[in-house]
Amino acid sequence: MVAPEWVKNVTVFLGGLILVVRQILVRDCTQKVEKLEKDLASMTAKRDTISRNYQNLLKEKVALVKNCDSDKLYLSEQIQQLTSQLADSLILPDITPYTGDPTTFNPWTEGLPIDDSVIADLEYYVYSKTDWLEILKRVQPNVKAVLSRWLKAISDCDDWGLLMAGLVAGCFAKAELSLQGAFMVAWSRTHAYNVYRDSDGVYWVYEPQNNVTVCTLEDAVDPYVTRKLWLMS
Repeated sequence: MVAPEWVKNVTVFLGGLILVVRQILVRDCTQKVEKLEKDLASMTAKRDTISRNYQNLLKEKVALVKNCDSDKLYLSEQIQQLTSQLADSLILPDITPYTGDPTTFNPWTEGLPIDDSVIADLEYYVYSKTDWLEILKRVQPNVKAVLSRWLKAISDCDDWGLLMAGLVAGCFAKAELSLQGAFMVAWSRTHAYNVYRDSDGVYWVYEPQNNVTVCTLEDAVDPYVTRKLWLMS
């Protein structure tokens, strides 16, 4: 028995409709798969970026550790060199008249104003600016006696700053005080000098080559715009 013509037409129509629906479904699935692939590629790229950033941070950490080790080695070499110069030439002054009313300062809890800092001890003594000036003007002539003339890399600004800090520490030790004073070696981009903290919490820039308190750390201009502090007495 032959199917009526309309049945044939319906069959053809349904077959075409199924084909169209199939193509639509295939296209939608393809688009979804492509979107998922793009999302996956984006996530992979973000993961790779995070991984690279992490690796870069690790490299920066290693570099910082190396720089810190280099600073410590440099300081050790400078101290040895300056100690040999000091051997028989100094009599440390008595600073006890100006150290009787100290305030205790903890740089670990209160912080230092410069991020790139090295701190040796837990606590330090701080004094009024007036007392600091009296202490420093008694110590500085000894530095001048040792570093009597400027020589590049042997008695230049960093040597003045290091020796000044060392002799201040020596005077505190000679006075048999319980803590060292908050007297620091400081560096700008082009210069080395000292910084001390007073009992009011103010940081002062001190030039050891001429025994002058230049300005506050906050108000400093070149060459005293400080980038590094060593509180290592």
